[in-house]
Amino acid sequence: ALAIPLAAMNWRDVPLKRIGLLVLVASLSGVALPVGLAWLWQLSPEQILAFVTRSVTTPIALTVAGLIHAPAVLVSLIVIVSGLLGAAAAPWLLRDVTDARARGLALGLVAHAIGTVEAWRQGPECGRYAALGMALNGIFTALWTPWVVQWLYHQG
Repeated sequence: ALAIPLAAMNWRDVPLKRIGLLVLVASLSGVALPVGLAWLWQLSPEQILAFVTRSVTTPIALTVAGLIHAPAVLVSLIVIVSGLLGAAAAPWLLRDVTDARARGLALGLVAHAIGTVEAWRQGPECGRYAALGMALNGIFTALWTPWVVQWLYHQG
């Protein structure tokens, strides 16, 4: 289903370096901020691990949860609530953003699948960029987080 809309993108106009930098920042901050808050709230190590997956869509989050031994039920709850809150807050937070590409990318990075649905509701260009952002963030986060979690837990 995503192959047809993404194929329709005009790749010459896609600012790949900027998108790459945004995905990098979104992936790192999407893990660091919720994990940092969970640590400040003095949650258990198992609960903190569940927050590692906050910024990716549920299927990817559950796969990463299995790799890092985070509780799947808590991971699902965190990801779904995060997506709902992101999609609900997006109209207000993005009210001054007029570029459909930027809106879509933001929705895909922050509110994953639910944000991508909202982006498609706003239009095809917004939806394509949301799908691109969600996919790139999911892949990148799924690649680096298990490695970093494994490394951190073997340091302590």
